[in-house]
Amino acid sequence: MQISNLMEEIIAGSILILSGIGLIFLFLKKIPVLVSLPEEEFESFTKRVFRKTKERIIEIRIFKRTFWDLLLEKNLRKIRILSLKIDSSIFNWLKKRKEKEIEEREREENYWDKIRKDINKPV
Repeated sequence: MQISNLMEEIIAGSILILSGIGLIFLFLKKIPVLVSLPEEEFESFTKRVFRKTKERIIEIRIFKRTFWDLLLEKNLRKIRILSLKIDSSIFNWLKKRKEKEIEEREREENYWDKIRKDINKPV
């Protein structure tokens, strides 16, 4: 069991070392290409990306809300709250109705039980 763990550690360590050597090799190979690139192109690229991102964010409809959009949203929220209150009231009404029905059934069963006892009573 210990030999197997040792082998796993050796394999994992060798993979880590070889991966690191590979990354260093690729980085050293690309240094001349990176040095030959002018900085102005890189700066203009980043500025262009940030400008396009900013324009897209501004174009999003969320940031351009009109008075009518806000009014509609406000009224829809009020209607939603009202409908939830109505739903709660109906639920409570149905719950009371069900409890009342259960009480009536119990009362009816007690009535018939009482009559049965009275009939079976010796005189």
